Amino acid sequence: VSIGTEGLTLEGPNAGIHGASDDRGPEATVETADGDTAFFLDASGVTIDGLEINDADSERIIEMSSATEDNTVTSSIIRGGGFGTVFAEGSNFEFSDNVAESFSGDSGIQGEPEGDFTVVNNVFLDSSAFNDAGGELGEVVISGNEYIDNEAGVGIGSGWADDGWDTLTISENTFDSGGDFAVKFFGDAATGGDAIVEQNNWVADGGNDGIELGGEGTVDATNNWWGTTSIDDIQALNDEGDGTIEVVPFLDAPFDEGGEPIGPVENTVTGEFFGTIQGAVDAANEGDTIEVAEGTYELSENIETDGLTIEGPNAGIAGDSDERGDEAVLTFENRIDVNADNVEFDGFAFAEENIGGNDLFR
Repeated sequence: VSIGTEGLTLEGPNAGIHGASDDRGPEATVETADGDTAFFLDASGVTIDGLEINDADSERIIEMSSATEDNTVTSSIIRGGGFGTVFAEGSNFEFSDNVAESFSGDSGIQGEPEGDFTVVNNVFLDSSAFNDAGGELGEVVISGNEYIDNEAGVGIGSGWADDGWDTLTISENTFDSGGDFAVKFFGDAATGGDAIVEQNNWVADGGNDGIELGGEGTVDATNNWWGTTSIDDIQALNDEGDGTIEVVPFLDAPFDEGGEPIGPVENTVTGEFFGTIQGAVDAANEGDTIEVAEGTYELSENIETDGLTIEGPNAGIAGDSDERGDEAVLTFENRIDVNADNVEFDGFAFAEENIGGNDLFR
């Protein structure tokens, strides 16, 4: 079906009802033959709402012209067999409250959008949301989606590095997959603007990796639940490439179960969390206390703030005591240079390679 009428709304009997809802009644089902596209949108302001659309052979079930804008696909069930089950082009596209399933494990939604791009409250089954940029992007929101049994989650194509965006927010999604990545910035896509990946849930033992950078750029990935509170495990989930993925603070439980931000290193005076002791020391004020959880930490610079108290998990427990628990292990290239007065380290262990050679402190 080719739709060339501006502002047309095509409603099924389940219009306004989420594709995964038990409240859905009998469906209006559209089935295509021989891999044809079910709907080609050649007009702007078109809404498809409340349908079930099936084709195991088609690569693109819904497709639109790059000259269109303000099109919406909502409250539908869309099942297809290939890459780009819904192929989104044009400006200001919205994909919301749908179930998208790919029989081949490829993209549930794929395309080259421009302008605002909204993918919210969908369920992706064995499919993903992969997109490259068709032009300059505005507000990009990928939020409230569930990714289940997917080879991939959210892919941001390398073309986004050239065209850029005003805002890019990936939030309140749940990644319960066993594939290659949950979020991937291909090439230098992360250099296209501020990239915020926050308040998402990675299901414990889901089997999929976290965020992957194909090249340069910085991603703010703070305040996520990674299925663990181990900083080592969290860092192992993510691949920074030649860029930076900021993960601290992270949540101590899923965001929808009241997870609170925490980190392995906390300034208990300011309430700030850090991923490294050095970062906390550099930001500290005179007289602050820094608490450090178990793990291995490298100190790479001088300590130059007076009156710091830096406490490991065994603060106040003698070094030879059987009561000591898991350690915060300090490692450094030469020694720790303390160029300040009244600095206290309490409750740490030192890496074996740093003991027996040079002085630990200077």
